[in-house]
Order: sequence, then C-alpha cells, then structure tokens
Amino acid sequence: RIVFAEGEEEQVMRAAVSYVNQKLGTAILLGRDDVIKENARHAGIDLDKQGLEIINARLSRRNGIYTDYLYERMQRKGFLFRDCQRLINNDRNHFAACMVA
Repeated sequence: RIVFAEGEEEQVMRAAVSYVNQKLGTAILLGRDDVIKENARHAGIDLDKQGLEIINARLSRRNGIYTDYLYERMQRKGFLFRDCQRLINNDRNHFAACMVA
C-alpha cells in the first residue's frame, strides 16, 4: 500500500493509476472527495474502475490516534499537543506520514 498525499493533483492521480495498473499494490489518495472526483473526471480517469481508495484527512476517524503518535514523537522538540493536532488536521503530508508509520 502506498499513500499519495497530494491526491487532488492530476499528475498524482495518474501516478496512482500507474502504480495500481502495474500491480505493485493498493494506492490511497488523500484529499477532498469531491475535488478528487471532479479533477479525475476532467482528466478522464475513472477512479472506481481503477480501485483507488480516497481518504479525506480532515474527516478521518483516526485523527486522534495520529495526533497522539505525532505528539509522542515531537514533544521533546518543543511541539505542543495542539500543534500536533493542527499538523494532522491541516497538513496532508504529516497525516500521510502517520498513516505509513
């Protein structure tokens, strides 16, 4: 499984489709569902046919788990719990990294 943090971008969607077509594994796109589907439609990519998974980081039920994990890793570097919450809720790269970890 691989997580594509910038799933709303056309090039990233094409990379995810290529990854799945080469049977390397499952691809996960991070981003807003409606934006990803609209951009895919404009690009001519059929996400349902490709079997790509879409996750909206802001609406995920695992945000609390990822926030706790990130806080545990970053508290010694001066990050507050609310800083870690903000990173998980607003930055897809941090969310994707916590998914992988």
